[in-house]
Amino acid sequence: MRHRILKTLITAAVCLIAAGCSSTKPVPSSENFGNLFIGAWVGGPEEVPQPTVANVEAFEKLQNRHLDVINHFVLWQYNDWAWTKPYVEMAKSRGSIMMITWMPQPYTAQDILDGKTDAYLDDFAKGVKEFGAEIWLRPLHESNGDWYTWGTGKDPANNAEEKVAAAFRHIVERFRAQGATNAKWIWTTNAGSSAGATLTGSYPGDDYVDYTSIDGYNWGTAQNWSHWQSFSEVFKPAYDALSAYDKPMFLAEFSCTEHGGSKGEWFKNLFEVLPTEFPKIKGLVIFSQSKSYEADWGVDTSEDALNAWKNGIAASK
Repeated sequence: MRHRILKTLITAAVCLIAAGCSSTKPVPSSENFGNLFIGAWVGGPEEVPQPTVANVEAFEKLQNRHLDVINHFVLWQYNDWAWTKPYVEMAKSRGSIMMITWMPQPYTAQDILDGKTDAYLDDFAKGVKEFGAEIWLRPLHESNGDWYTWGTGKDPANNAEEKVAAAFRHIVERFRAQGATNAKWIWTTNAGSSAGATLTGSYPGDDYVDYTSIDGYNWGTAQNWSHWQSFSEVFKPAYDALSAYDKPMFLAEFSCTEHGGSKGEWFKNLFEVLPTEFPKIKGLVIFSQSKSYEADWGVDTSEDALNAWKNGIAASK
């Protein structure tokens, strides 16, 4: 989501606490998900939060529900498979699937097509294959925006929508060549598009996608350019566009601010309209980080917000 994670992760050098990693829980599989799977970027109290055992356990206790999916942001420029592996192993040990939001910073789609990242991709693919269990990879997310180096709105020449789609296919093909068939591929559009981009123009094709997903936020009045939006106002256009594909759909990043309205009521409304207006959505992966410099995205910024979230996910099992 824009520069939020870039600012956080560029200087990250975190040791993963191994406590709890000896669990004998079954190997996680999306085939075992219930009616609505729940995931999160869990945030944490640190200046540079990571999905450590402590932070994951704290979040699960906070919401009183196990996380089916744990989101982690991995930057190609700084984070290789060796850095990523402990987090993936931790998720597996807890019976959760790790979703890697895989950010090609500082590369463009054209750079990927030119083979500049092939060595990195091949090394990561070998690690994923060796890992063996199901892992979700979400590269080139929000390419219809203008805030990432692979965004169509940021660099239209090197990130034309057809180039982004081709770059996605290139990434998948590098993994297939290494035999990393345990990777599931997540394609993500942002709920709103920048000038020159569309919601689905970078879709790489059904053969390269396991899940479609949407990133979207109710910014409320947290920014001078934003206003309060209902859940439906944020997500309905992208949901309708992605409904054209015969793929399971979920929200890969979302949250709501307390500025300009009631976050508790927003969460409550989410769970009310989800089964009727958004029946194809199979999962919710919330972005919960109150320390974000952009807005107060945490689920626990108020008692009303936390209770609405807890009640909603409890009823959706």
